[in-house]
Amino acid sequence: MKKVSYEKGQFTEQKVFIGGLEVYLYNADAVEKYVASNKSKEYHINVAYILQPRGDHDHTFGESIAYNILQDYYSKSKLSTPLVCVAWDAPNHGSRCVQVERNTSWEEGNVTHALDMISMIDSYVEETKLIMDSLQAHLNVDHHLPPSDEKEAEDENRVKFFNIISGVSLGAHTSIRFASKYPKLAQVINPMVGCSDLSTLLLNRLQKIDDQDYKKKFYFNYEELGLDEEQRRDFYPKALHKHVSKQDINIFENLSNSGVKMFASFGADDKLVPAELSRSWVDMYSLNNTDSQSFTQEHIGHQITIEMIDKFTTWLIKQIPIE
Repeated sequence: MKKVSYEKGQFTEQKVFIGGLEVYLYNADAVEKYVASNKSKEYHINVAYILQPRGDHDHTFGESIAYNILQDYYSKSKLSTPLVCVAWDAPNHGSRCVQVERNTSWEEGNVTHALDMISMIDSYVEETKLIMDSLQAHLNVDHHLPPSDEKEAEDENRVKFFNIISGVSLGAHTSIRFASKYPKLAQVINPMVGCSDLSTLLLNRLQKIDDQDYKKKFYFNYEELGLDEEQRRDFYPKALHKHVSKQDINIFENLSNSGVKMFASFGADDKLVPAELSRSWVDMYSLNNTDSQSFTQEHIGHQITIEMIDKFTTWLIKQIPIE
C-alpha cells in the first residue's frame, strides 16, 4: 500500500521511549505553547494515534498521515486546543520485524495468516493503551500549568485528553477493537479501509467467497463453517474462531452504543477488505451514534487517499471540545 504524499511543514518530530518501543510524536511542542498562552481551569489536549497497515511498512506510513491530519487541522480550524499525532512501528513491522513472512497472506504461502494477523492486532491494541497511559507523563503538561489555588488543586485533573484512534487496514481493524475493549479511552475512531467483522473477512478469504452474499460468520458455531480437515488443523483452528467471533459479536452488538464517535472510510472497489462486510454495522452505528459518519470513495481499492483524510479532518474539527 502506498503512502499518501505529505510535507512536514512547521510541525516538529520527537522520539520517545515507551515500554521498549520507539514512539514518534508530531507537534508535541504545541502543548507547552498552548498552556503558556492560556489561563484556564481546564486544558484540552487532542491526541491522534496513527496505526499502520500490514505489510512492508514502518512508522513513516503513520507519519505521512500524521502530517496531513496536522496540516488540515490547523488550516481548517481556529481551535486553540493543540493536536499531537503519535506513530510507531506495528508489531513485527519496521525495526521490530522478526519474521517478514508473518506479515503475508494465505495466498502468499503463509499458512498461519489468520493467527498472525489476529495476534498482531491484539498486541497493537495493548500497545496503544500502554502508550496512551504513558504519554501524559512524556508531554508533562502538569509541569507547565500555571499555579492554582488549593481548592482547584484538589479537583480532578485539570488536563483533559481527547483521544483519536486512526488506522489503515490492519491499523483500522485495531482501532475498532481498541474502542470495543476500551470504550472509555477513545473519543473518536477513524478506521480507513478496515473491517469490523474479522471472522467473516478471514473465512471469506480462506474459502475464496467473492460474491456479495456475506453472512455474519461470527454467529456460526465452528462446526457450521464448512471447513475441511486441513483448514481446521492448519489455517483456522477452533480456538481462534472462538476468540475472534467473540470480539466480533461485542463490536457488532455493543460498540455503536458506547458513545465512541466514528468516521469510517472505504474504497468502493476494495477486494481485499470489502466495504460490504462492514456495511450493516456502519449503518447501525450512524443510527445509534448520530455524530458518526462514513465515506466510500468510488474507483478506489484497498488504498488510503488524501480525500479520505480530508473528509475525516473536516468532520473531526466539529467533534473537538471547544473551551
